[in-house]
Amino acid sequence: MIWLALVLAVLALVFEAVGLIRQRQWRMLPRAAVAYLGLPAIPVVATLVLPLAQMPDAVQIFVTIGLVLPIAPLLYGLRSSQLPKRLFWCC
Repeated sequence: MIWLALVLAVLALVFEAVGLIRQRQWRMLPRAAVAYLGLPAIPVVATLVLPLAQMPDAVQIFVTIGLVLPIAPLLYGLRSSQLPKRLFWCC
């Protein structure tokens, strides 16, 4: 699940960046990078760095929710983007 969140974040960032570049909104690229890649990366880094097996249950629950929570908005963003509709003409 860790890599799913990262892959979805990278894909969403790429799709958003392509859309922003097409619309010539260069100033929005750093904001999109923080929103699509920075925020979902926080629980991923916490999972990789922290020894979660020795942490209390409350910390494990918090990190798990942090991993699962961004998956639905990222999937929705990928699905509602115009780029996948142009790339995958069959769907």
